[in-house]
Amino acid sequence: MKNLDELLNEEENLQLATFSNTTAWEMGRLAAGIALERNLPVVIDIDRYGQCLFHAALPGTGPDNALWIEGKKRVCYHFLHSSLYMADYFKQNKKDIRQNNFLNPDRYRLKGGAFPIQIKGSGLVAVLTISGLKDYEDHDFAVEILKGIV
Repeated sequence: MKNLDELLNEEENLQLATFSNTTAWEMGRLAAGIALERNLPVVIDIDRYGQCLFHAALPGTGPDNALWIEGKKRVCYHFLHSSLYMADYFKQNKKDIRQNNFLNPDRYRLKGGAFPIQIKGSGLVAVLTISGLKDYEDHDFAVEILKGIV
């Protein structure tokens, strides 16, 4: 398990110089290729503020994965951090997402798998979300993909 500082360091170190639809396509193809090679039952989603730039539902996934994708992605967009960071933050601080934030936990899923795609010096521009594995494995797979692009 990673601590909160390690999770923040990942976000800081995995920022891109640029991001475009082509970048999203390359990132998605990389993720899908690795997932297929490893027989990972995952959904891969790259979203830019409501615009789907890449989406692949690989063998072994189902409709519930779409709910997890949306819920994790909402957490990432709302808090501007990975969904695993926020899940661990809420756990460590013994808080519920409803406290102070008034967010519905059915719509905001505090599980790993959504990772902010950031431009150096600009901040969040999109979100890469993985669903289908254990939440920390979803997170680590997203990190692996970003490391392959940065």
